[in-house]
Amino acid sequence: MPNKKSAAKRVRQNKKRAARNRAAKSTLRTFVRKVRRAIEEENPDAARTALPQEEGGKTRITSREEGKFPRSSASRKSTILKNRSIIFVNYLYVAT
Repeated sequence: MPNKKSAAKRVRQNKKRAARNRAAKSTLRTFVRKVRRAIEEENPDAARTALPQEEGGKTRITSREEGKFPRSSASRKSTILKNRSIIFVNYLYVAT
């Protein structure tokens, strides 16, 4: 229990920010899951629609205003997912 008014305010702010960060990271994980699921199910249309959502989510979460996720990690993971989906989509079109 904080002893000062400013410390109590700081506790309230930290709770709000933690909840906001948790929600943003959860949303990002959902987007990543959608892309991976589309690739696993061999659904190129779903992969094409989910990938821009995932990239936009990562861009938003790593932006200067939010900064909830390290930029280098987000960039690396986006590139890996993008490469997997490109290989998947190209393989399907060549194979069929």
